[in-house]
Amino acid sequence: MVHIGLFRAILPMEDNLMTAYTLTIGGKTARSKYTPHTVHIDFDLLPEASRDFVIRYGLKQYLADGVAGVENQAEFDAGVIERATKLEKGDLTRERKASHSVDGPTARTIKLVKEMIRGKIKAAALKVEKDAFEAMVDKFVADEVKVAPFRAEAERQLAQEAKASAASADLLAELMA
Repeated sequence: MVHIGLFRAILPMEDNLMTAYTLTIGGKTARSKYTPHTVHIDFDLLPEASRDFVIRYGLKQYLADGVAGVENQAEFDAGVIERATKLEKGDLTRERKASHSVDGPTARTIKLVKEMIRGKIKAAALKVEKDAFEAMVDKFVADEVKVAPFRAEAERQLAQEAKASAASADLLAELMA
């Protein structure tokens, strides 16, 4: 467990800390179809329980974002420690890890390979640890000859989905005209 000596240092509201916030929530974007709403909150006027909740919630979310997509305990521990250290240093930059930026065909190929390996493990009635499973996947994907049919299937599936999506868009446009 990582301990950050943060909560009690912020709650007394030092003179040099910002205590009032104006935030805009929503907006007609890909994530929200609603008209934005602006909220002004004066932290000094909130009950201590509310301030504590906001800090704990924000801290928990920030740390959780740092471990999104991890595959094992070591990555989890490293992600939490990295975020906690960055927070203590005031480094609030965020970076996308290379493992998270996989193109569509590659991601689909890996998904198909994982499904195949899981099927073989299940058929053999084996119990395989997560780290061992991921090592099997990595080894299989690294073999260009073995992975080629899976990549071809992934590309076929994605092309079929794109074609179906385009047909739906065409039909919608026709109906709306």
